[in-house]
Amino acid sequence: MDQSLINMELEYIDLVMIHFPGLPKNFNAEVKPERFCNIPREASKMAEARIEMWEALQVCRKDGKVKHIGVSNFTRNHIEQLLKNPR
Repeated sequence: MDQSLINMELEYIDLVMIHFPGLPKNFNAEVKPERFCNIPREASKMAEARIEMWEALQVCRKDGKVKHIGVSNFTRNHIEQLLKNPR
């Protein structure tokens, strides 16, 4: 986030969203595999990655680097996983 703020010459960002919760079960990454090399393939690892991203965004919001955070393309299950997480 710090580098993004420097690059955009901003003090804060109005809104940052996690665009998608992970790859679908039958996703084929052969078209551009380099774009998807850091995305976990196992459901439990994808859930942990979502939680870690959400936690990082909450820290950025608390620190005043981001005003609002959100998600898009998440299912009810994905959102409930974030809300139920004790961290």
